[in-house]
Amino acid sequence: MTPFVHFDGKNMNKLIYPSADVTPALTVQEGGKIGTEFSENPISVKAYVADYEADTPSLHKLKGLSDNNFELSGVQGLWNIEVHAVFPYHDGLDNSNPTYRYVSYELGIDMMSMAFTKNANEIGQNVCANKDIEIAKVSGPGGLLEQPANFNFQPRTNNKSITINSNTLSIESVKGNSSYIIDLGQEMPICSLSLKFSNGDKVVNHFSIQTSIDGNYFSKPIYYDNTAAVSGQESYDISSDFPVTTRYVKINFDGNTQGDVYAPMQLRVLGNS
Repeated sequence: MTPFVHFDGKNMNKLIYPSADVTPALTVQEGGKIGTEFSENPISVKAYVADYEADTPSLHKLKGLSDNNFELSGVQGLWNIEVHAVFPYHDGLDNSNPTYRYVSYELGIDMMSMAFTKNANEIGQNVCANKDIEIAKVSGPGGLLEQPANFNFQPRTNNKSITINSNTLSIESVKGNSSYIIDLGQEMPICSLSLKFSNGDKVVNHFSIQTSIDGNYFSKPIYYDNTAAVSGQESYDISSDFPVTTRYVKINFDGNTQGDVYAPMQLRVLGNS
């Protein structure tokens, strides 16, 4: 695999830019598995199917198996496999501010369909229109925001301004690990979250997504990083079996390669409205 983004614990560099014109190095089969090996033991490894050809680049999380293996899923065709690995930071010094090293890798693949044929109902279940879903309420650090008006408030010193407007949640600045719960007002079939980090081409932001029917019990987190390929929007699939019918979407921000300060961002929920 070819290294894409490299963060050495202090500085981030982009070694290459994945091409939207994929030249497959491997032919794989949906439902099969891929494995990863490194010259040193990573702290964590995540793998995705990436689409850089779409108007909005997207990531589809692959299910993790044992020993850093992953199950292939998604839509058949030519794609990039993108692997994000985190390694311990070591510079031979007594570092009072410990951090980590991060490397992303990419590889072009041709994903073939499963050996057995899905029935019409199964195929239909995985169709996503990716339309904007209106946001009814948002709860997070400092309080609750509701439609239909725009809301600007400064509830805590670590939040400058948070607004919702129909289908977009805007966060001007957040410091620290924060979580936001988005209430769609009713159960809706959703497919992905669209996130736009203003510094997305310079910083790798770590976050996870969960869903819930009742707002109390949430699904297992799906962990993502933005690709650092663009400063504009990227979309992140909710599940390998999308769309998912849910009312609440929770996003947890878990720091980034600059620490724990998030620059302005915008978030939209996409699905079948």
